Amino acid sequence: MTWILGVNTGFAHDASATLIGDQGIVLAVEEERLDRVKFGKGFPHLAIERCLRTAGISWSDVDAVGFNFDPWRMFRANVRLNLQELARLKAFKPALFYLGWSVYPLLSDLREAEKIKQFTEGRVAPRFLDHHACHAASAFYASPFEEAAILTMDNRGEEVSATISVGRGTAIERLGTVSLPHSLGMLYLSVTLHLGFHIGDEYKVMGLAAYGQPAYADLFADLLQMDGRGSFRLNPAYFDYMGAERWFSRKFTAVVGPRRRVDEPITQRHRDLACSLQRRLEDVLARMAEDLHQRTGLADLCLAGGVAFNSVANGALLRRSPFRRIFVQPAAGDAGTSLGAAFEIAHREFHAPRYAPMTHACVGPSFRDEEVEEALQACKLPYTRAPSLTRRVAELLAEGKVIGWFQGAVEFGPRALGSRSILADPRRPEMKDLVNRCIKHREGFRPFAPAVLAERAAEYFECDHPSPFMLFVCPVRPEKRHEIPAVTHVDGSARLQTVRREDHPRFWELIKAFESLTGVPIVLNTSFNLNGEPMVCTPWDAIRCFFGSGLDYLAMGPFLVGKGGACR
Repeated sequence: MTWILGVNTGFAHDASATLIGDQGIVLAVEEERLDRVKFGKGFPHLAIERCLRTAGISWSDVDAVGFNFDPWRMFRANVRLNLQELARLKAFKPALFYLGWSVYPLLSDLREAEKIKQFTEGRVAPRFLDHHACHAASAFYASPFEEAAILTMDNRGEEVSATISVGRGTAIERLGTVSLPHSLGMLYLSVTLHLGFHIGDEYKVMGLAAYGQPAYADLFADLLQMDGRGSFRLNPAYFDYMGAERWFSRKFTAVVGPRRRVDEPITQRHRDLACSLQRRLEDVLARMAEDLHQRTGLADLCLAGGVAFNSVANGALLRRSPFRRIFVQPAAGDAGTSLGAAFEIAHREFHAPRYAPMTHACVGPSFRDEEVEEALQACKLPYTRAPSLTRRVAELLAEGKVIGWFQGAVEFGPRALGSRSILADPRRPEMKDLVNRCIKHREGFRPFAPAVLAERAAEYFECDHPSPFMLFVCPVRPEKRHEIPAVTHVDGSARLQTVRREDHPRFWELIKAFESLTGVPIVLNTSFNLNGEPMVCTPWDAIRCFFGSGLDYLAMGPFLVGKGGACR
């Protein structure tokens, strides 16, 4: 048995670890699920320990370890970028501070790599891999495609922010790159911060965009330019990453206004800014995809990198690009690069055959029914073992109850896909506000996703493409919008999850039971967590979240727990 460990050190965010064996993924988990620190940074000690424990092995059994970054290349790239900014802006203090900060990932990764050598008694020298190669591997090797075009886009790798490649069998060939400081991810982050949100809140901007108009279309056409070769560049006149204005220059703020403070209300100006950014991103991605299709002649496309989490843009690509099928790996951001690092080593160095494609994301820690019951008993909670849990939960949903749903293994990636979910009735228009306000404690403009039986999806949504990971937004059919108002966004769209029985048997049975009661084969699905917290992992996490929110019931394993005083 060969054991390969992939590690995302998460010096910026989303630390994770993935262990693969001869049959594929053994465990893949983000550190935040275990240490309860959202977007966790640093070395994923807990995630690695859980991987080894799940496989029943120790460090002495590990054959290879791959890191998702090359810290030396990262450091050299930071030196170059800072010297460029020094020459352009004469901003010595900010540049020197940033350059000093960039030493941290270098020293941290080298220190942890030395520890791994000690753990493995010198047998294993960890590999420092190209960041975007890990992104590309995480998408293509997890996909069902024997060959496909690959597009990766994020804030940054070592020296680049985007790559185009072709994958065939067990090999990936890179065709081109976009070099820093030009970055779609950094642009989206910059606007996110300008709108008064935080790092990691890009999805809020995506949701807000539906409420606006592209009033700043001309600005973003000048700011984000296509170069005629299927690539893009940012106009440096609009940016001042190290200047007094932070991120954007006065040329930008003169058009769109000053940065919004966190406590300021969101105005139409902010909605229009979000909309203009989103529309320009969709246009650029569509042109990049068209060029990549012409260049490769391939029918299928794989996406990875943080920008691939933009499900609205992914849905637009389905409608606008010439690609027949698009695969987006469920942990498309940096967390997924631990999976990519493991795949890259397996296929490049160990010449492993392709593993089974990812048809579901439930590859994290799981808990036996006995462990769940022990947690309930330790908390002295009254519970029942329902003879037909799915039927009973469906009845409660139809009555307007909101359910915490804890089943099977934890999802890998940020989306709750039927293992760690909060569920509600999509037919009730008040549910969107109720779940946002009383349970998630988040902004009212944020939409919720419909989880639909895969075989019934085309009846409700204008999309004939599978969406198992909730990473494509598509229009709700106009004649069906009145049936599912709680999951229909203001623009008539929905971030769709298609549920197949073979991937999620119990979740599929629940939706089927809800359909038998209501005639609607859909439930509202959102992640089982409170605002600002990671998705729950253990039974103890679920119990804490249950009593810290307005949830009515908790369905955990075969057990059902209720409470009074739910928020109404």
